[in-house]
Amino acid sequence: LEKSLDRKVDIGLVEYNFLPWPGFSIGDVVIHEDPELGIEPIAYVTELQLTPRWLKLLTGSVEVSSLRLVEPSLNLSRTGDQPW
Repeated sequence: LEKSLDRKVDIGLVEYNFLPWPGFSIGDVVIHEDPELGIEPIAYVTELQLTPRWLKLLTGSVEVSSLRLVEPSLNLSRTGDQPW
């Protein structure tokens, strides 16, 4: 996640789920902002639910089939000289 977003990411407890879908639940996710843009994290997520593509895991690569953000809180920022 850090590599794809090019941001520091903090995660809490990671759990494997079998029902209602096979996948992972990751609690207390914080996605940090680029320090040049601000000090406040860009996102707080209570829980991130991830379902991988299982056949890709068998080949050694990781791809996400679905991603669900539970109770996300986003902080938008911009520099003073750039438009939204």
